[in-house]
Amino acid sequence: MPLSAQLRRWIAVLLMTALAMAGASAALAQPRIAGFKAFLFNSRNGTLSRDVLTDTAQLGNVMTGDLSSVSTFVVVTVAFGPRASVPDHARVRLVARTAGRRGRVLLDRSARLGPVDEDGTTHVGFWLDDTGCDTIDFRAVLVGGGTPAHGEATLPFACYE
Repeated sequence: MPLSAQLRRWIAVLLMTALAMAGASAALAQPRIAGFKAFLFNSRNGTLSRDVLTDTAQLGNVMTGDLSSVSTFVVVTVAFGPRASVPDHARVRLVARTAGRRGRVLLDRSARLGPVDEDGTTHVGFWLDDTGCDTIDFRAVLVGGGTPAHGEATLPFACYE
């Protein structure tokens, strides 16, 4: 029994909608740089600060005294999506440089990814030596995982005496 023209149109619309939804969900599952965290290393007592990227409005580094810090631990979060498989050769490259056109490179390093949590995220840590009072720009790139993913953040240091 042949299908009516109207029924064929409804089936075509349903198929196109299903394909569009599948394409949208596939696009959401693309790996991405999901965020950055930065923790100042207290040189006097060997502890890490709170995440200083959460509130950078009054961020000042103290080079001497009880809160002195000359190193920073940076965490890059990578999101693959729930139940996503992580490519074996995927790596995160972090470039950290002081701000400005002629910024000094503090770090240019790649690291492999570790295990992924249930929600599809993993975290990669990088140690920055010699962080002082200069604003630091971060640029992370996920490579080896298909389409490269990029992310950027800025740590707006100011000097306090």
